[in-house]
Amino acid sequence: KAIRRQRQMCKETGGNCGHPYSFFRWLPIADTRRGAEIEQELLTHGIRVYHSDRFLSGHHEDARYLRIALSTVDTEETLSRGLEILRQYAQV
Repeated sequence: KAIRRQRQMCKETGGNCGHPYSFFRWLPIADTRRGAEIEQELLTHGIRVYHSDRFLSGHHEDARYLRIALSTVDTEETLSRGLEILRQYAQV
C-alpha cells in the first residue's frame, strides 16, 4: 500500500517523490501565512494536513511544507481528489 500511494503522490504532484515505504510526504508550498491558518483553510476543503511550523525546533527555515499522510484515506480515488486540491493550493 505504501509503495502504491508513494507512486501516486509522485505522479500527481509532479515528481515530489520520497522513500517508497513512507506513509507521509512533505509538499513544499509558497504560502507565507501562519501554519495554523493554512491548516484551517485546507480543513474547510475537507483536507487535514500539518504545516511544517508544527515541527520547528530552534532556527526557523524560510522553506514551508505541508505534511501529507498517504495512509489515512480509504481509497486511491480519495487520495487523488485530495492531492488535486493540494496541488492547486501549493501550485506544484
